[in-house]
Amino acid sequence: MASGLFSTARELPRLREISSVLVRHGLGDLVRRAGIATLLEQAGPLRSVPIAAAAGIQVSTHLYPEFAAHLMRVTETAHWLEWQDWADPVLKQPFAVKDGQIEIPNRPGAGIEWEEAAVERYLYKT
Repeated sequence: MASGLFSTARELPRLREISSVLVRHGLGDLVRRAGIATLLEQAGPLRSVPIAAAAGIQVSTHLYPEFAAHLMRVTETAHWLEWQDWADPVLKQPFAVKDGQIEIPNRPGAGIEWEEAAVERYLYKT
């Protein structure tokens, strides 16, 4: 749907206006459902994030916070890291949240290591 509405990077300010109104009114998920997120996905993250930054558009994440946190750390217009602690039960050292801020660990790779016993406990066996 969005690809019919927005065809060039010059239209990103209009995209920003529509998205910000939706988010302000608690309809952030509609940004995805309306196809606005699809437009940015089609451009690809390596292209869409710099385009958004050049237009002054803030970038937020959706899901996979343990990985998204690292990407947001190096994103010029990083805005909001959507955080869920869903993976915590299977992580050896879950990321800490202090004063509403995630503390990104300085560990190799993505900074996560599986708690093998917990993974086994939650494993679905066919």
